[in-house]
Amino acid sequence: MSHAGSTVTISLPVIITAAIIVGLALLGFTGWLVYRELCKRTIDRLEYRRTFSEDGVYEGDSVTLTERIYNPTRLPLFRAYAESYFFPQLDLGVPKGKDKSAMQRFESRFSFILPYMEIKRKHTVTCTKRGVYKLETAVIHLPGTQRTVESKSTLYVYPKILATPTSPNPVGMLMGESITKRMLIKDPFSITGVRPYTFGDPFNQINFKQTAKAYAQAAQPLRVNALDYCSNRTFMIFINFATDPLDPIPSAEFDVMMENSMSYTADIIRIMSDNGYRLGLYTNSTQNDSSQGLAFPMRSGEIHARDMLRGMSQVRIAASHSFPTLLARVIESGLSDTEIFVFSAYTDEEIEAHLEALKRSRNSVNLIVPSGRGTEDEK
Repeated sequence: MSHAGSTVTISLPVIITAAIIVGLALLGFTGWLVYRELCKRTIDRLEYRRTFSEDGVYEGDSVTLTERIYNPTRLPLFRAYAESYFFPQLDLGVPKGKDKSAMQRFESRFSFILPYMEIKRKHTVTCTKRGVYKLETAVIHLPGTQRTVESKSTLYVYPKILATPTSPNPVGMLMGESITKRMLIKDPFSITGVRPYTFGDPFNQINFKQTAKAYAQAAQPLRVNALDYCSNRTFMIFINFATDPLDPIPSAEFDVMMENSMSYTADIIRIMSDNGYRLGLYTNSTQNDSSQGLAFPMRSGEIHARDMLRGMSQVRIAASHSFPTLLARVIESGLSDTEIFVFSAYTDEEIEAHLEALKRSRNSVNLIVPSGRGTEDEK
């Protein structure tokens, strides 16, 4: 039995269901277009900031990077993310590309941000190399739009700390060629008692009360205050960033020597800061801002220590001027009674002559040739 034709009938529920699906799809598409347009109007008001938990850390240490994103509008935000690029020396723990020296892309996604909500995220950053690292901008992405925002933050990575190869006696213990435990610098504010007057004692140290009491008892009744000796120590560090033109050192080895010199200096700065000692630092390096070397006169305090460490974080390993000229300038200033550390890859007759001049001015001079091996090689 055959049929000349057939009729396909579609039930009403199917038609209604299809219409609802098409209507929802159109509504959803329209809503998505409206949302994208609202995002374009909202993104300029979105706030994004990044801050480091510390202004400066030593090489090899970790620091916390905190992101803050704030939605100051009534529009809930979906699929927002911040994109930025980080220096490869700041290890965020994200996979790196084949070129490990290239800037690394970092993306932080925020699935949903309610109106007037602030979201904070913290990331651990390992600082693998000395330097100054400045975060400038980030790109905020919303559906259908993006915006570049300023998100500035600066991190100083100081040289890693290495124990100084030598620990000299305080300069006040030096008396000619011998050593004594008696400090040679007197403290005018610390009086231990009285003693008979001797030739050369200043008039302002005469104790007239004790002199009057001793007048009838001694042939030489004049009495002066006996001062205690000051135990404070002063340091001066010189770092020579020049190489011997007659015996050049391979650049890779010389870079390690200079990095170690700054690491030894960081150790001395730490000791100085912990004990309240005074310290100065002079170098003939080239700085990132093209200035010629570091010049910090002798001072004490945490701010002074921080400034010296920040200065070393900006050092470029290259000589800006002659090291003997630097030493001569300091000698002319009359430096004395100071423990001096000189870090230099070489010495010559001119440098040796300047070091002898420093010794003649009652300074203890410690010449240190820095190691040319990295810490990994030494293990």
